[in-house]
Amino acid sequence: NASMDIRNSKGEGPTLGGMKVLENAGVNFLMSAASGFPYTPTTMVPIQATGVPGGRAAGRRNSQTMPWTFRIDMKADKTFYINDNMNVNLYVQVLNLLDRKNVINVFTTSGRADNSGFLDSPEWNGYTDEEKGRRIDQYYVNHHDGFNWDTPRQARVGLNFNF
Repeated sequence: NASMDIRNSKGEGPTLGGMKVLENAGVNFLMSAASGFPYTPTTMVPIQATGVPGGRAAGRRNSQTMPWTFRIDMKADKTFYINDNMNVNLYVQVLNLLDRKNVINVFTTSGRADNSGFLDSPEWNGYTDEEKGRRIDQYYVNHHDGFNWDTPRQARVGLNFNF
């Protein structure tokens, strides 16, 4: 993790039209990187015939690792003083500034976040066309639920009243 904070106090910052436009303002960046978590590879065995794989260990426990993750969060703010006892802080916060698709979980049968490998398996090929038609929708729901990925870019705007 690394954090960088750039701040201007009262009377500091560039002047524009005779005003210090960035006084009492700042920006903060929080950068984080992490190696991928370990997981145990497994064999392809459908659970409840929905196409969600699971099964027996196909390698040593925690012998594989997920991809590294990298993320930058940013918060910019400016304080406006109403009087000596009251101020308002306006901020914009952006989570996952670069909108990076960080993997936080994988299908243990393939080691991927977006594909379990089930549609290429002998188990899938063993279903009749009618069974495949009934199961394919559930397969795609399970594979695109978003739980394998970190939060996409989010922007928040807010006010803090201090008195």
